[in-house]
Amino acid sequence: MDATPVPIRQFERFYVKGWTLWVHPAFPRDWMGRAAAAAALDDGVRGPFERLGSSRHTAVSRGRLVFHGRAFELFIKRFYHRSTIDFAKHLVRPSRARRDAVGCEILRAHGLNAPTIVAVGERSAGPVCLESLTVSLRAPGEHLYDCLQGTADEDASPGGRHDLIVAVGRCVGRMHAAGIAHGDLRPRNVLVQPDGERWQVTFLDNERTCKSERLSDAARLKNLVQINMFPTGLSRTDRMRFFRAYLDENPSLKPPARTWAARIMEATRRRLERKPYGRDARL
Repeated sequence: MDATPVPIRQFERFYVKGWTLWVHPAFPRDWMGRAAAAAALDDGVRGPFERLGSSRHTAVSRGRLVFHGRAFELFIKRFYHRSTIDFAKHLVRPSRARRDAVGCEILRAHGLNAPTIVAVGERSAGPVCLESLTVSLRAPGEHLYDCLQGTADEDASPGGRHDLIVAVGRCVGRMHAAGIAHGDLRPRNVLVQPDGERWQVTFLDNERTCKSERLSDAARLKNLVQINMFPTGLSRTDRMRFFRAYLDENPSLKPPARTWAARIMEATRRRLERKPYGRDARL
C-alpha cells in the first residue's frame, strides 16, 4: 500500500452521513467514512480512537488502522468555527481542513516536511461549511520543545543538541527564503526525529501556512518569535546558534543581523512576560 503524499486534487470524493470526503486513493473509502462520522472505532482489529488535548476550537483523536497487513497510526482533527466572524469568513473561503491540507502541500513542494494527510472532510448545510476535518498519518518524531528540555546544553556530539538546533534553524530559514510563513510556529508545532547524524524536521498545524512572492518583515518576525518561545531549556547561545543557521539560508539579512536579533529577543521577552509560564524566563 503506497501512502505517499499526493495533492488533494487527486483524492477521491464521496459522501457519507452528511459529510463530503476527499480520500487518498490508497485508503479504503468505507473506513474513512465511518471514521469521519464517528472518530471512534473499536472492532477489535483497528482499535479505538483516543481523544487528545487540543484547543477549544478543535477536537483531536488518535487511533490505528490495519489495512493490507500494515498498521497505520492516524490522527483525526476536527475544526470548528472560532467565532461568528470566523463563520462569516468561511462563506467565501475554503474550510480550515482544506487550508491545512494546502499548507502541507506548499511545504512539501519546497522540500520541507509536513504530515501526510489522507482524508479531508466537510460537513455542510447547503453552501455553508459547519465543520471540517483532516485525517493524517502520524509524523515521526518528538515535539521540539520536549526534545530540547531533555538534552544537555553542552551536547556537541554528531547528531546531538547543537546539530538539532542548527537543523531547525536551517529548515525555518529555507521556509522563509521560499517566501513561506508558517501559521503557528510554536515549538510544539515542530517535530524532530534523529536520522543518523542528521535531523528530520516536520512542521505541524499548517492551516494558516501560506506563500507569498516576498515574505513580509512582520510575518518573519512573528515566526521567529514563536519558535523562540522557550521560557527554559534554551540558552542565549542556543538561540544565537539557531539564528546563525537561519541567516545562512537568508544571507540578505546578515548586514542587519544585529538589529534583527535585538527585535526578536525584545519581542520574545514581551510575549513571554504575558504568559504565566514565562514571567521568570531569562533570555
